[in-house]
Amino acid sequence: MELVNYSAMMDGLSLILMPQVMLSIFCGLVLGVAFGAMPGVKGSTAIAIMLPFVYYFDPIISIMFLSSVFTGSNFGGGILAILLGMPGNSGAIATVFDGYPMTQNGRQNEALGIGLVSSAVGALVSWLIILFAIQSIGKIVLLFGPGEMLMLTLFAISIIGMIKGEISKALLTGIIGLLLGTVGASAYGAPRGTFGSIMLIDGLPLAPVTIGVLAIAMIIELVGKDTIITDQENAQSEFSDIIKGMLYPLKDKVNVFISTIIGVVIGLLPAAGSSIAATLSYGVAQSHSKKRKNFGNGEPSGLVSAETANSSSEAGSMATMMAFGIPGSGVTAMLMAAFMMAGYVPGPYLVREDMDVAYAVVWGNIVSSILLVIVGIIFIRYFCKVIYIPTQILVSGITVLAVIGAFGVRSLYMDVIVLCIFALFGYLLKLADYPALPVVLGFILGDLVDAQFARTVALYSDRYEILLQRPLFVGLLIFNILIFTSPLIRWGINKIRRPKIADS
Repeated sequence: MELVNYSAMMDGLSLILMPQVMLSIFCGLVLGVAFGAMPGVKGSTAIAIMLPFVYYFDPIISIMFLSSVFTGSNFGGGILAILLGMPGNSGAIATVFDGYPMTQNGRQNEALGIGLVSSAVGALVSWLIILFAIQSIGKIVLLFGPGEMLMLTLFAISIIGMIKGEISKALLTGIIGLLLGTVGASAYGAPRGTFGSIMLIDGLPLAPVTIGVLAIAMIIELVGKDTIITDQENAQSEFSDIIKGMLYPLKDKVNVFISTIIGVVIGLLPAAGSSIAATLSYGVAQSHSKKRKNFGNGEPSGLVSAETANSSSEAGSMATMMAFGIPGSGVTAMLMAAFMMAGYVPGPYLVREDMDVAYAVVWGNIVSSILLVIVGIIFIRYFCKVIYIPTQILVSGITVLAVIGAFGVRSLYMDVIVLCIFALFGYLLKLADYPALPVVLGFILGDLVDAQFARTVALYSDRYEILLQRPLFVGLLIFNILIFTSPLIRWGINKIRRPKIADS
């Protein structure tokens, strides 16, 4: 089988080069960024809202409109993470690490510019890779079984502790997040941690937990402050600062390339998601950077790695959905529904019989990545002024939006109660100087860890030695052991190196 079907590729391009398709891409980006910048509104929620409106559209127009909403919401979530320290989606968690500190240092314009171009370049390069590799991506996917996915997920959680050297605290809060993520029905259908409540059988709701731990806790911290910015004298206010930020990723080429590859590969893996891609990329960028001590304190390269991998993972997850019919996330599940509404069934049949449609989606997303720069500039030109709003107004507005976001997903008052409980929990973590982000990441990945653990036990029960014959599993296992035991190893090294006190 030929690796690239050039005839279908050109047919797909001709399907995209129509004014109405271009207009749908532009409108999808605008709506996606707007939705993504709202607390509690994920990409899947935005697509679910828009899905009924595109039912009677031309198939390619409807698919590209919803795909562009996906792209726009990814970047919109990064805007919230940078300006307010609130990740608008799970993939923007790593964006908070350096994006929000840059805002606190008065470099919000530069940070938004970096985030915009990193997202656009990551998406563009990743879709170009998929353009020439969509027919042969199966080889990469087949390398990762349940055991490798389990190790990869644990590795992503452990990376957060490397940011500021707080490995012990990060692992502790990450484990708490993992436990919270297992509330609800297990992989075998048994209820856990529900306290007899039917409303928790599907687990704790994502929006109230993440908004409570991160957003409301941050809002409580803002009370009594005049503004988010701590360095008022050097605060950026010119459009030229946005341009300066936009140029930075173009200079950080190696970081962009590595982050893009990581994002695409992780995105190809079913259920891995952008949160794993962004945190893994961030950890790799920190490990090979000469400024690794600045990571977590407003280092632009950290922001580049997070936003690039976040966006590039989108291409990988879409490619897996189209080639195998396996939705790796809630967003791709909604997009799979859009394909089926349009009369196309994602999977081997789509790649074999309707390859021109698959290539049209790839070409459309390449166009979407370029148009994102234009749409993004329009948005961040005005969003960057949000931080100058007096905190009394800002706190009130964010609180209202947070409550609406928590309540709006399932329309249950219980979700507002969950929001308040986790807001208090997040604030107590801040008071105790424990990181809150590992809790959120652990919670998001908890269900995935649980499912992959169950699959690993089912596949390798009574013959676990087979796992040790898989090089990828062994490599990830060694990495995890080293990270988990690093506090003990560091303590032992310091004990040995400590000079002996001379006898008096």
